[in-house]
Amino acid sequence: MSIEIKRNLNIVTIDYFYKVIKVHDVLIDKHHKFAAFHDYMYSYYNGCPCDADNALANAKQEFDDLSKTEECILILKNHFNCDNVIFNK
Repeated sequence: MSIEIKRNLNIVTIDYFYKVIKVHDVLIDKHHKFAAFHDYMYSYYNGCPCDADNALANAKQEFDDLSKTEECILILKNHFNCDNVIFNK
């Protein structure tokens, strides 16, 4: 009998993903897709309220793109040393 243990990174919300990557500067510094998402979310939370809707819309688009891009998923898998990255949108 063999047992297989897998480590999954479950991304449950756009806010959760922002909190996960904002403390990992290497992701933001090395990969423009993560940087763009981070910047839009930062603007949403900390920028001018008059631009909040636009910043959130852009962040959602980047989040959607990141969740579908194999390269980005592979980067996350390698960075967090996990077997799978699951986006629960």
